[in-house]
Amino acid sequence: MNTTFIDIESDLVIKNPKLYKLVEYARPICLNIPRTKKHVSLIVRRGRVLAVGTNAFKGHPLATKIGYRFGEQHSELNALIKCSQRKKITLINVRFNKNNQMRMARPCPLCLPWCVNLFDEIYYTCPDGVVRQLDNNGLGLHNESASDMVIF
Repeated sequence: MNTTFIDIESDLVIKNPKLYKLVEYARPICLNIPRTKKHVSLIVRRGRVLAVGTNAFKGHPLATKIGYRFGEQHSELNALIKCSQRKKITLINVRFNKNNQMRMARPCPLCLPWCVNLFDEIYYTCPDGVVRQLDNNGLGLHNESASDMVIF
């Protein structure tokens, strides 16, 4: 079995109504993105949205440093660039397709190391219509080699 699917199975399904309100906040933003992969990342602190990011064709030096294809910004980085807060923040990744169906929005392998080191909690949407919380404990990323991935 693919390790990615094992990791996903260990992530908790969250049924918090406040979290689903934030997903609904992101839905119209997501559906208005003129790309096939409609990702939105919300950076939240104490229930308040601090920044909203989307996948952007626009390049950025940090995107190149991380290794994103063509230096384009992933939604997580796009949101972080817009956010001045770096402590006690939560990431919520949301993705819907053009048919308004929830899709997988788990951070990619390039985003995962720096996201785990920066965000206190990470949530993401899944195709089965639920929101899961990333199980940071099972990732083993909070170590010295992962600290090299801290970009801010």
